[in-house]
Amino acid sequence: MRKKKKNLWLCLLCCFSLSTQAVVSQTTTVIPAAVSQRAAEEAMAVRLTYDMRREAIPTLEYFTLQKEMLKAKVDSMFRDNLAERMKWKVSIDRTYRDSINTVIIPSLINNVSGKNVSSALYWKEALLLDTAQYSTLMEKALELARHLHANPHTDVWDEDIKAITSILDEKQQRRYFHFKNAINVSNDMRKAWRRLADAGLTEQLDSVTAMSQAFDYYHELYRIKDICRNHGRQQRKYIAELDRHKPQMLKMLDALDKQARMDEDEKKTPTVGKEFVW
Repeated sequence: MRKKKKNLWLCLLCCFSLSTQAVVSQTTTVIPAAVSQRAAEEAMAVRLTYDMRREAIPTLEYFTLQKEMLKAKVDSMFRDNLAERMKWKVSIDRTYRDSINTVIIPSLINNVSGKNVSSALYWKEALLLDTAQYSTLMEKALELARHLHANPHTDVWDEDIKAITSILDEKQQRRYFHFKNAINVSNDMRKAWRRLADAGLTEQLDSVTAMSQAFDYYHELYRIKDICRNHGRQQRKYIAELDRHKPQMLKMLDALDKQARMDEDEKKTPTVGKEFVW
């Protein structure tokens, strides 16, 4: 049975190899209009569903046309056998899912694969990824996409973040986490400085040095939280080590927090007034 299936695949691919020449030469007489329309509709459905770069659209359209042409071959070979036609079409869809995912995955918002590998592939120019790194990251991204397609609730974070820390070099990792956490770090720094300013404490600080130190601290804090997201004990350990070198600006912020907690506790603690003295 397996040999028969393999031979059929070879037959389909042999027939299809002739059809792909039509794609390259753009001869509309060879590609049935219905096939071309189905491929265009599927490509548009993908574009409407996912965020993708404009330069990736021709590749998407090429893969969808390949897939629909192969399905057309199946229709002609199993014209009177619905079960066999659908079995092969499901197999074709599965085969081309990876190909289509290669143009969907590089994104900051598409939840097709792991968020970290998807973002790294999207930032390929900024991270200066070489061809081997991009290929290795994409292979991992496709693997994670298969896991999520089979079970959308699968937690792939550990594998996802491990790909970043093992495939990118130290400089690329630092740049990646800076890109990833830039908004959170900026928000934390802005809130911290505002609180200190409201308390009249900013005059005690060199703003350039203080903000630079806080910037480094917050980025390292978020990097630790990313890498150790599913490992609480390890995360607490690394954060405790980081806090040993906490910048003065953030120590002042901790003092404000401590005072605020003490004031709140004092409000909650009942006091014995003179009216209760007998």
